[in-house]
Order: sequence, then structure tokens, then C-alpha cells
Amino acid sequence: MVLQRSESRKILLFIAVLLLTVSSVFSKEETAQEEKKDVSDEWQILEWDNSANDYVLKYQINIEEYNYKKNVYKNVRVLETESNTCRIKIDPMLPPGFYRYNVAAYNLIGNLEEPSEWIDFTIYVAHQPEISDVSVNVNKSSTIYYEEVNDGLVTIEGKNLFDKQAFVENSKDIESIKFTEYFLENQKNSENFIPLEFTDHDSKKNSSALFLIDYENIDVGTYYFVARDASGLESERSSDNMLTIRYKKPVDFDISGGYQVPVVLLDDNVCEKYLNSKAFPLSIYGKAVLIPPSIFMWGKHKNYYLGFGIDVSYTFMTAKYDSYTVNGNLLGAYFSPFVYQIPFKSKVTGRIWSCFEMSAGLGVETFLNYKFHFGHGIESEPLNSLNLGVKVSLAYQIFIGNRLFIEPNVSVSYALLSDMKFLLSRPGVSVGWKF
Repeated sequence: MVLQRSESRKILLFIAVLLLTVSSVFSKEETAQEEKKDVSDEWQILEWDNSANDYVLKYQINIEEYNYKKNVYKNVRVLETESNTCRIKIDPMLPPGFYRYNVAAYNLIGNLEEPSEWIDFTIYVAHQPEISDVSVNVNKSSTIYYEEVNDGLVTIEGKNLFDKQAFVENSKDIESIKFTEYFLENQKNSENFIPLEFTDHDSKKNSSALFLIDYENIDVGTYYFVARDASGLESERSSDNMLTIRYKKPVDFDISGGYQVPVVLLDDNVCEKYLNSKAFPLSIYGKAVLIPPSIFMWGKHKNYYLGFGIDVSYTFMTAKYDSYTVNGNLLGAYFSPFVYQIPFKSKVTGRIWSCFEMSAGLGVETFLNYKFHFGHGIESEPLNSLNLGVKVSLAYQIFIGNRLFIEPNVSVSYALLSDMKFLLSRPGVSVGWKF
């Protein structure tokens, strides 16, 4: 009779033994330094499958341990189940090391069948890692600021902070069963984690380690600095091992004002016919943008900002003919729920020297008090029209100092008029201040 096994079951066994290995078992060199713990509630289990289990009286399990120095396996335990159950508790428990086992079934008349193939498993050295302090080398705090020139070096202190590099995949060196891996775990989303590598390590006491954090590629947020040992034991998530990555100034408020020249791109030739032009230079423009604290998708992120904006433009449109004059006012007002900014920082000083901006919004285009003016005070009835519009804009802020900026900009808006199409471009330049 041959036991049915699969790769998935091998992995299940490996994980079961790996995760359920006891935290009180240490190598000989470490026993003197480590406090011994009660192991009465700790256990190791082997499990297997057999499709012909109804024809089995009981099972025999042979366990062999690998000797790294001699490169041989040696039998260390022979176990038998009390019935045809396909699992057994290893008691007394095995120390950390590399093992393999096979299973043979006793048939219903008590004869022992051929054993299964050998299956490898590992029992890891278990230490409870502790992280008691996280310190950014530049500012000696637990916060990395994007605005600072930062080397990204972070020191952690605690206990049982072993080297990750001791682990070698598929190695049976005894040192490869004693290691610790490190990662950052997002406080709000435990599935969002970032593996970390050592830069330096206290190999004598295993009480501190130095890491290089690529913070410019990590989003704004608070993260737990987590250590996980070979057996799966993890350091506690607490305020002692938090690392925060953020901006010193979490909110930006930009105000700017300047000059724009509306250029009519599409209007069924109305402006050219009645106002003798498609460009109108008598115009002013103002804009305000708020980058709020982190709210859903809005806020300051590692490589971009997302906020809200409003802008208003006013244009006086006029044309003079031999016997009459035509003039009126064009007012545009828009709210942009999505203002997307990409800041560019100096690698030397960390200062933001420019910022590219894109936005889209809804608003109105208003034709206000358009009239024909004739001699002797004679005027036509005024034309007033309020029309829904959509608008997209581009801008580029160039900073003079830390707050003052010059902003070339251009927008394209389309007003939804019932009797004509009205597409308008507004190139311009403004001066602003970042609060």
C-alpha cells in the first residue's frame, strides 16, 4: 500500500512544524543565557493523508535527523499511532534541526507495509524578538520628513535581533535555522508591508541593527517596524516600534493672481462677427488651491499632492465700429475637486524648487451685460447668459525662495450653450504665494 502525498501536503507539513515549534528550545550555546520557559502547552505535530485509510490498523513513523558535520541522517525516533489516525504528536519534542520522516502502515492483519518516501522538515530556533526603540539618524526621532535631506538610515534597538543573512535557501547549515527577517507594516493596512535589509548589525549582543530606508519610494503613513524570527514569532506592534514618514507641513494653501488672454477656439464665428476678434487681452485671473491633510485619496503623498481648487477669471470684451460700440463681460468660475501636483525637490537642499499642476473641474461661464451702444445714449437690451462649463488646466510653479512662485498656466473650457458651441482657451501667467 502506498500513501498518497502531494507537494501541497508537504508544504502543509512543513508549515505546521515550522509554526508550531516551541519558543523554549534553544541551541546548546544559548541555553545558559536564555530564560527557560514552561513547555507543557507547546507541541509538534506530523500529519499525512492516505486514501486507503479504512484498511489500516495503525501507522509507524520513522524520524531521522541530519548531521551537518558528517553529512548523514541518523534515526532519532520511531513512533506509532494508537489507531489509523493520520497525525501524531511528537513527544518529547525534537530540538531545532533538519529532519526527515516516512510513514509505514500496518494492514488489518498486523503486517507492516512498505514505507512512504522520505519527507523533509525543519524545526527552527525560536527567539521572541523585541524592538524597544526606532531612531532616524538625521534627526534622532522616529519620524522621517520628506522635506529634510535624509540619508534614510534608521537604527532599531531591542532583543533577539538576529541577522537575516544567516538564512540560505535550501541550506542545511545549522546557522540557517536561526535568523530574523524585518519589514515595515502599514499601521492602517497590515497587508501593506515593505521588506528591509541590514546595513549594519550588532552580532555580539543582537540588540541593535541599522537599516537603509528608501523613504522616497514609501508613501506617507505610520508604520510598525516588525522583526520576525525563524519560527514565526514577531515583535509586538506598539508605539515603541513605530516609524512615521510624512511632511513637516501636512497642509498647503496656494493663492495666485495674474493675467490671462482668453482665446476663442470655437463659437460658430459669433465673436469674430460681432466683436471683430477671437482674443481679448483685457482680463484678470485668480486661483486658490488647498492640499488638505490626508483624507481618503487627497493629501500629500510621497511623489504627488492631491487637493481641491477654485479659480475665477474676468474679461472685458469690446469692439468699436463707425456708428456703434459692442461690449460686455465674460466671467468664468470653476471648482476643481481634483488638483494634482508633482513637486520637484533639490537633492542637495531638499527644497521644492518647482511644481507641475493638472486640474479638472466644473463651473460656469457667464455672459454679463452685453450691449450695442449707439449715439445719443441709445442702447440695446442687455444679453445675460449663465452656462454650465467644464474645464481642464495645466500650470507650472517656479519658486523664488520658499513661498513665492511664478506660474505660467493655460486652461481650456467648454461652455454648454443651447444655441452655439463655445470652446475657450486661457493662457496666462500669475504670481502666487504658498502658505
